[in-house]
Amino acid sequence: MFEQVCRDYSRMKKAGKRLIPVSVNLSRKDFLHDDLPDAIDGISRKYSVPREFTNLEITESAFVKNIDKVDSFIRRFHEMGYKVWMDDFGSGYSSLGVLKRYSFDELKLDMSFLQEFDENSRQIIISIVRMAKKLNISTLAEGVETKEQFQFLRNIGCEKIQGYYFAHPMPIQDLAPYFNRRDLPVESAMWRSYLTSLSRIDYLTDKPLCVVEDDGAKFTLLFVNEAYRETLARDNVRDLKDWENKMNTPGDPIHIFHRRYADQQLRKLPGPQTTAYPSGDHYMQLVGSVVAKQENHYLYITHIQYVELNVENFQQVTMEAMSDLYYMCSDIAIYDLSHGTVQGLKASLSDQPMGVGGEHRDLSTVVNVWKMNYCYLPDQDRFAQFIDISTLKSRLEQEHSHALMGMFRSITASGEYQWFLHIIVPMQRSDFNKALHVTIHAGQQRADLEELLPSLTDTAERQPEIGITDSVLWQNLVMNADFMYFWKDANRRFVGASESFLKYYGMHSEKEIIGRTDEDMMWHIDPEPFKKIEEKVLRCGMKSYLQRGECIVAGKNREIFASKIPVFRDGRIIGILGTVIDGEKEKCFFEREEKRSTVDPVTGLSNTRGISDSVYSYLMEHWRSGDDFAMIEVSVPEYREIVKLYGNSSGDSLLREVATILRNSSGTSCVIGRVQDSYFCVLMKFGGKEEVRDLAGRIRTGIESVRSAGEWSGNCSATIKATFTDRSSRDPNAYTRGLSGLILNSRDSEDL
Repeated sequence: MFEQVCRDYSRMKKAGKRLIPVSVNLSRKDFLHDDLPDAIDGISRKYSVPREFTNLEITESAFVKNIDKVDSFIRRFHEMGYKVWMDDFGSGYSSLGVLKRYSFDELKLDMSFLQEFDENSRQIIISIVRMAKKLNISTLAEGVETKEQFQFLRNIGCEKIQGYYFAHPMPIQDLAPYFNRRDLPVESAMWRSYLTSLSRIDYLTDKPLCVVEDDGAKFTLLFVNEAYRETLARDNVRDLKDWENKMNTPGDPIHIFHRRYADQQLRKLPGPQTTAYPSGDHYMQLVGSVVAKQENHYLYITHIQYVELNVENFQQVTMEAMSDLYYMCSDIAIYDLSHGTVQGLKASLSDQPMGVGGEHRDLSTVVNVWKMNYCYLPDQDRFAQFIDISTLKSRLEQEHSHALMGMFRSITASGEYQWFLHIIVPMQRSDFNKALHVTIHAGQQRADLEELLPSLTDTAERQPEIGITDSVLWQNLVMNADFMYFWKDANRRFVGASESFLKYYGMHSEKEIIGRTDEDMMWHIDPEPFKKIEEKVLRCGMKSYLQRGECIVAGKNREIFASKIPVFRDGRIIGILGTVIDGEKEKCFFEREEKRSTVDPVTGLSNTRGISDSVYSYLMEHWRSGDDFAMIEVSVPEYREIVKLYGNSSGDSLLREVATILRNSSGTSCVIGRVQDSYFCVLMKFGGKEEVRDLAGRIRTGIESVRSAGEWSGNCSATIKATFTDRSSRDPNAYTRGLSGLILNSRDSEDL
């Protein structure tokens, strides 16, 4: 039966059909065979079936007569990467005892619990589900026949449900058409861990619980328990759909608050994250955690608390004082001037020095980091005067309104510098020893701001046109610099270029490029990488340095290195400033890049170029001294299937695992590299071919012992081939040049 399941898997995979896991029951008699685990695993290997697609079910009766063998078999199955389920849990007397002794991945609740669907049965099922979640075990209810049973099981968080309510048993060929008729989606393997994390949440908690999915643009409320609803109702939120709509409406204060909380705390900082927002005579406190992540999708669980204000409590007085401003504020911090500390209550960026929560000891250091790293350069001197901690208390006391205000530009999550109004006021009942500092996004146009505050104009822009001004320096740089500069507008169209740039590309005037994009110029064989980088520079202020690429210059495909940074005006990104370095001409630069350019970024081994250069070095030594060497080629056939089913992250995990095996097996006297996909090379000197064969054997053993990588679990195999130098190879003419550079004479090679 197990072989039939694996045979069906192989057939469906070849037909390109969506694959689903299948459970196979092991009977009591199966455990009489000492080779049971090896027999099962041999069948899996034969058909190359990932372990996650075959689950093994053991009935409770098997534990009565085969207690010792079952123990060792379960441990062996887990070592091999199989999930082991306990079938018919609760049908006999030994269930809890068995659960205590053995490690199961899933419990299948006996259908007898649902046959008499009374209150006692419900309470027993609830208890089993809660117990299983605490033990980190999945639950499956079988025998579900009615909508009432289905809704009950879903509401209590039972992870899997099967029964006639969904389908009767059917031939495998009828399965896909049935799914299509019923509009039942099949989850992909790479999302299974994400969805499993969703199902492992304890939905029966007494605490207010909300489960939210966030794709980076939209929040979706997946589950809200009654306690959470009641807490929101105390805050006059009774329509959850309306609340969800506000969370997803750009510009709405509710949206701004939750988006910032998700982007700058939940997505960036580890562990539970706390935030709060005031509402009338109380405030609401949120505590959220990330449960799972897949691509750009995040799962959060949040708990909410309604907190009444108590003026005897200083923290609550703080919340009361800023109640009307909270939604408008981007940053909120409390400065303790007598102790030199700062406490962050709200931050527009997660890595901002004040942070969120916690207390920082050195107030002067915190505000200086803010000035240097987050404040726009032309505004830094004014900001330093505004935030001067040594005079802050006296200035607050002397100011008629007891409030200090200033306008400065700060970096935002988009990468642009934007105007913020800064307000510092003394805290109530603190005798000017504590101050509240808030920032509010200004939103005004530049002209309006300059009319209000003429001093806000950039110093460079107000500089008189005499002497060596910025504009004079720039003109000389464009005319005389050996480095090649170019600049583009916000639509990636050329606005200008230096004389050296124009000369390099064989142009007589910048008119030949102005108003055109790289694609219009058609000088990149593959323009897409350059386009993507420029879009990121314009969209989020990313700075790209020494991007390697190729460009057609004077009829030749030349290697270049391009750097691109955003151009700001009044804090807004208005274009791109770039430089180009020719790879062949700039030999000093090329030598500095040599080490970095020969390393594979996924595994840390040599890349194609590194291996090619090493082959050449070995050959030079072979021609000089006659030392023999070999190249062992290793590939893992399962790699591409793993990437297809589970995504690149699982594929990269496998590559790193193989790289570790190659390092451990080869020692320190071999050159190891990854050429592409799962194709690796090992270069080694040898005295006899048995040395090479022994190393290949160790590599094969290591790779075949791999049982999991990322979300994948299963068996790995290895295709290994060795090529050796021979006498004829001492003649340089016996070698040919291939994809990865110089390769060995294939007349002396063997599969290992």
